Amino acid sequence: MNASARENKWPWGEGYQRRFQTEEQAEEIIGLLSLENARGLVDIGCGNGRFAIEVARRFPACLIWAFDPLESAVAECKEAGAGLLQKNLRVDIADAERIPLPDGRVDRALMRNVLHHVPDPAGAIAEIGRLLKPGGLVLLEGPGNHGDAPLGELMSDFHFIWDDSRKRRYHQPETVIGWFADAGIDAKLAGSWPYTHKLGAEAARLITECGAEKELGLEMKEDGSGTVRLTIFRIIGGKREAFGVDKGAG
Repeated sequence: MNASARENKWPWGEGYQRRFQTEEQAEEIIGLLSLENARGLVDIGCGNGRFAIEVARRFPACLIWAFDPLESAVAECKEAGAGLLQKNLRVDIADAERIPLPDGRVDRALMRNVLHHVPDPAGAIAEIGRLLKPGGLVLLEGPGNHGDAPLGELMSDFHFIWDDSRKRRYHQPETVIGWFADAGIDAKLAGSWPYTHKLGAEAARLITECGAEKELGLEMKEDGSGTVRLTIFRIIGGKREAFGVDKGAG
């Protein structure tokens, strides 16, 4: 997101938290990040800080940086994690492509339900590669494009009808894995699962006009609205030990 988007409030409330920020999901994310020996984690696009705060509470020896481009998200994260701000939690405003930390500062990185909002996704992945120490782990999770390029454009278009504050982009997992490879991170698809998204009549009509009803699992209602089945992807990667090393140096 760019600076103008910071005037928007962090848009997700209790419904979002019940679907995408459950205790079970937090347990799974924390387990996958193998945080027992971690000393630094960056949460890029932290939102209300649900995961960053949980990690900070459980792992006091790990310093947590939580960044989000929205002032309202940062304010909510600071309020929820107030007791940790003088300990091991740092919260600030930053775009995903420009995180104000030095190279190799962290050994864990988390980006969850963020990449489709980022104007320069390859740049954001490159930033993760810059921030991670060799051998560091990254977990990226969020909605993506489970079809071809035209389907991704259609997904962007019908989401824009629902929320025209910003243009979302939905990337194929193999594209994201390629960006990771360019950033010195060996990554793999570690899972995917469907979720249901509600549509207004205009968005449902657009899908019908494009002939993508079957590909998106469109189910229509009598009032012209409907639902589609979209996909969340999980990608896990590790920073290559030798990435960025000048092999010719003596």
